[in-house]
Amino acid sequence: MATLTDLIAGELSQARVSEQTRQTWQTFERLLLQVGGALVRVAQSPRSLGYEPWIVERGGGRLGARGLAHVLVRAGKRRANDNQWRGRVVKALRNLAKPLRRSSALRARINTLLQAWEQSSVIETIFDQAKRDEREFVRLLEAARAGDASVFGRLAKLAVALDPFLTLTRGQNRRAASEAHTLFLHIGRSWGGGSYTWDPITADFIDPQTLVTRLEFNNDRFDPRPAYRRAKNSTFKDL
Repeated sequence: MATLTDLIAGELSQARVSEQTRQTWQTFERLLLQVGGALVRVAQSPRSLGYEPWIVERGGGRLGARGLAHVLVRAGKRRANDNQWRGRVVKALRNLAKPLRRSSALRARINTLLQAWEQSSVIETIFDQAKRDEREFVRLLEAARAGDASVFGRLAKLAVALDPFLTLTRGQNRRAASEAHTLFLHIGRSWGGGSYTWDPITADFIDPQTLVTRLEFNNDRFDPRPAYRRAKNSTFKDL
């Protein structure tokens, strides 16, 4: 059975899109792997109200457009979820590196980290940045939760080694629409977009890409400026 990656790649190869857009597909593949979308059949995905028609109008194949829309929404939601978890994970890891004082506090740190492991990709991201394997860390957390106190020292050492990568950025609690829009603006550059337009008469944003994200997330008050600043100051590799 063809995967989502196979189907979209084939669709893009036949669509009337620029060479720059075809090259951008490498980034889409990376996003597919991040959100697990490669296991979903595009044809069975619900129709996108915003991103799919926008891409089709600019020459993208309908199947590919639906797949990319699915990726953008899923990636936005995943990133928003990770944003919510990151502060808690960073705090728990920093505390884990400190001398133990109360067993109840230690259990709380361990439970937080295991919940983050199960419900987000924050721990994987931090370990990936540190170029370390998170599997040992997770096994030690599970052992500690089961009552094995002998693993505490090793857990603390791993937490200390991660300290340079325990960073928090401004606007950490970005919502799914804003995260998806940041990626969408990068895609829009392939079709000559990637900005926003403010209309002083209506006192609102009127550019097509902002309106499309509002449609996709059913949010008529979505503000594109934070996403635009992130997209402007970064590359796809940074996202």
